[in-house]
Amino acid sequence: PHVVSKMAVEGLVYEMKKMAKWVETISGIEVTEARLAQAVRLCNESRFLLKELHRLCEEGRIKGSEFVTVALLRGVIAPAEWNRLAKELIDKAPEECIEVEVRLMLSAAAVEDLQLVDMVESFGGNLSVHEYCDGLRSCHKLIEEDGDIWRNMAEFYMKETMCQRFFNPGKRDSFINEIIDRVPIDGVITYGLS
Repeated sequence: PHVVSKMAVEGLVYEMKKMAKWVETISGIEVTEARLAQAVRLCNESRFLLKELHRLCEEGRIKGSEFVTVALLRGVIAPAEWNRLAKELIDKAPEECIEVEVRLMLSAAAVEDLQLVDMVESFGGNLSVHEYCDGLRSCHKLIEEDGDIWRNMAEFYMKETMCQRFFNPGKRDSFINEIIDRVPIDGVITYGLS
């Protein structure tokens, strides 16, 4: 769905339950509300840790390349293992800030590799704010853990992810403006994938 509405959320719940039945068929593992709730708690912990890592990046205590590397890993390793690695990086973050000439915000659909980040860092800059799907947009809120877990997941996906594919006028602009007001940056790099 591309429009956020009550009907779209209900439709997404229906499709998620259908997909769960398919997963049960091919895996032999029952998808229960208790298992979903446990997975939501684990993923919420990942979102919280990613937000902490982003705070360190905003403060200049870790480089943008470190943040992007860890954020990209989040999509390819098990959540419990990613959480362990994220906690390790948070614990090892230096107290002092990295010296950089320019602090920038990256606003994009997605980041799939480190080329842009490496280029910015090679010129003495740092991507201090990561406003894209796998960056700050994915961790600014957590999925509600109480109540109907199916509806909570669907509403989070539809209302909170700020995906560019959804028509939700003004929400992303407001989010970006809040970041710019809060974090001292010298400029914004924005791009889309072709």
